[in-house]
Amino acid sequence: MAITYHAGRRIQGLSSDILNTPTYSDDFSSDNKTGSANSSGVFTVDIGDERIEGTINRSVTNRNLTWDLQTIMSESIDSTAFVLTFKLQILTNSNSTNTSGGTFIALTSVDQNSSSQSGQDSVSIQIENQGSGGRISGHAVNSGTLASNADWGAQGVIAQLKTFYVKFAKDDDTTTITIAYDEGFTDLYHTVTNTTSGITGLRYFKIQNYTVAVSTYDGVTTFAVDDLKVYNGVSSLTNKPTNVQVGSRFEETDTRKMYSFTDTPTYETDFSSSTGWTFKDSAKASISGGSLSFDFEDNSGNDDSCYYDLGSTMSDTKWLLRFKINWTTFDDNSRCWFGLASNTTAQSVAKDFIGLLTHKYSGTANWESMDKSNASLDFAGENSSSTTISTSTDYWVQIRRLTDTTYDIKVYDDSDYTSSSLVDTVLGTMSASSISGLQYIMFYNRNDHETTYNQVGTIDDLSFYNGVTTVSGFTEWKELGA
Repeated sequence: MAITYHAGRRIQGLSSDILNTPTYSDDFSSDNKTGSANSSGVFTVDIGDERIEGTINRSVTNRNLTWDLQTIMSESIDSTAFVLTFKLQILTNSNSTNTSGGTFIALTSVDQNSSSQSGQDSVSIQIENQGSGGRISGHAVNSGTLASNADWGAQGVIAQLKTFYVKFAKDDDTTTITIAYDEGFTDLYHTVTNTTSGITGLRYFKIQNYTVAVSTYDGVTTFAVDDLKVYNGVSSLTNKPTNVQVGSRFEETDTRKMYSFTDTPTYETDFSSSTGWTFKDSAKASISGGSLSFDFEDNSGNDDSCYYDLGSTMSDTKWLLRFKINWTTFDDNSRCWFGLASNTTAQSVAKDFIGLLTHKYSGTANWESMDKSNASLDFAGENSSSTTISTSTDYWVQIRRLTDTTYDIKVYDDSDYTSSSLVDTVLGTMSASSISGLQYIMFYNRNDHETTYNQVGTIDDLSFYNGVTTVSGFTEWKELGA
C-alpha cells in the first residue's frame, strides 16, 4: 500500500512501508555473486525462483556464497551508520536428533577464502537446527569467529517453517539485530543490541556454513534468502514522511496504531528562564544571561547541586538528554556529575543514576560513563573517553539510554549532533532491571571531600526526549496513547 494523504492532515500507510531509498538492492533474479567456496550441493542462487537457496550445513570444509558489496555498490559501507535487511524463509526441516547444524547469514570483513572460524569483524545471524526444533541467534563481533557473542532466540521456530525478516542496523558502536515475522518489524521473534566497539571493514555479504566438525549429523533443513537491501549512511529507517506539517496524524492501517508529528521534546530550555529549576546554593549554580552557570568545588558536606524535576519517572529503556557545555576552569583532581537521577540528594547519598562524570587527573580531563543502582556517585567512571576536555571550548553532550542494560555518551563539536561532528563515544552497561525511577535532570559537585578543586563553566540549550534514542532535528512521530 502506498502512503496516502487526506484532509485534516491525516496520512495513511502500512508499518512495512519504507520511505528511505536503498543504496543497493538485490532480488537475486540474476547471479552476481563475487565469490564462492565448495558451495555445490549446499548453497546456490536460483534465478528461476529469484532467491538464494541453501541447506544448513556443518562440516570442516569451508562452504559459502559471497557478494563483495563494496565492489558492487562502488562505495564502502559506512562503519558507523548503515541498515541491511533481507527475507529468510525456512522451507523444510527434518532434523530429529539433538546434533545441531548451523549456517550463518553475515555481513563480514573477510571474503570467500575465510571460514566461519576465521578471525573477522562481522554482524550476522546463525540458523541452527536440532531436536528441539531449531532457533536463530544474532552476533556482532570484533576480531572473532562468526559464532562469537551469540545471543539466541527461543527454540522451536525452525521446525515451524516460518518466514522471517531480518535487519542489521549500525549506529556508531551500537549494533542492533532484529528478527521479525513481518516486514514492518513489529511482530518480533528476537532482538539483539550489542555495544561492541571497533567493528569495521564490513563489505562481504555471505551465506556461510558452520565450519566445525560433527561426528553424526543427519538433519536436513533448507532455507531461502531474498530481497537484500542496503541503506548506507543511516542508522534507522522510516515509514512516515517528515516533510509534513506539525500536528499531522499518521494512521498505520495494518497495526491500527496512530502517530502524531510533533516538534515538542519532553522538556527543553535555552535558560532564558529559571522556571522549574532548583538550586541548592545559588552562589554556586544559577541561571542568568541565557545560560546555567556553575562553580562546583569539592566541599565536605556542602551540596551545590541543581536539578529539574521532569514530573514523573522516565522510561527504563529509552531516553535522550542533550546540552551544550563550556568550561572556563577545570582543576586537576576535580569531579562533577551530569545526568538523570531517581532523587535530588547530594552526590554522596544513595540513588539510581545514569550519566556523565567529568574528571581531571594528572593534567588529563576525561569524559567518563557513570551508572549507579541505589548507591552514591563514585569518583571513577565505568569507561573513559579517548579524547580530553579542553577549557574555553564548546561541546554538545548527548547522554542516551539505549536499553534496560546499556547507555552511551556522545560528545560533539557542533550543535547538529551528527556523525561528522562526533568527537568521542563512551559506552556504559548495567545489570538488567537494576536502574529505574529516573525523574530528575541533575548536575552535581563532590560534597564529601574538602579540597579547592573546582570546575567552573556554563550549560545551555538543554533538551530531553523520553521513549526515544534518536531525534530527527526537533520533529518526530510519536505514538498516541503509548
